[in-house]
Amino acid sequence: MIRENKILDMRQEGLEEKYSSIYGDHVFIGRQCVEFVMEDIYPPMVRVMLPRQFMDMPATLAKQKYPSEYRPTVIKTSPDLSINFAFQYFEERVPEKELMQGARYFYGTLQKCYPGYDYLDFSQGCRKDDESHKLVWYIYSNPTITDTVVNIHAFTIVEERLLQGIFNAPEMVFAWWKPYALEVFESITSGRTV
Repeated sequence: MIRENKILDMRQEGLEEKYSSIYGDHVFIGRQCVEFVMEDIYPPMVRVMLPRQFMDMPATLAKQKYPSEYRPTVIKTSPDLSINFAFQYFEERVPEKELMQGARYFYGTLQKCYPGYDYLDFSQGCRKDDESHKLVWYIYSNPTITDTVVNIHAFTIVEERLLQGIFNAPEMVFAWWKPYALEVFESITSGRTV
């Protein structure tokens, strides 16, 4: 039995290595096959790769999960409602050079409002569509009634407007999802460039 489990684990590792990008046919996330597709989330301005099986979060659940009236306007959730991608596309024009300062403002505000959260990372990179487009993100975890949830908040500029992306998942599956969630945020592009 132990030998069979090792063989299964090695096979799974091989599959995960072979299917390691959301741009392929599919990826394996925690032994689950997930297919990603390009979706227009703010047509025609913003497109992003998202899991095919994710759906729009029901409005009543969105109001509970994001109780503020400023909740994200696009919220996609897994069939079991435990893993979420959310987006907010702001009207204001923001110069690319102010992106880092803006992200630091959001991060600092969150830390002041919720000092008990565990703040894990603050990083930056670039989007895949154009190395000149920056992507800034931070990661934190917060306790809930049933679990600890880990969150990524990412920021980028699309067509001169700020786009905030949010990913959250239970702590027990976050490590599996993290590289793919970051790849989702890196996939953000203008729908007009296609």
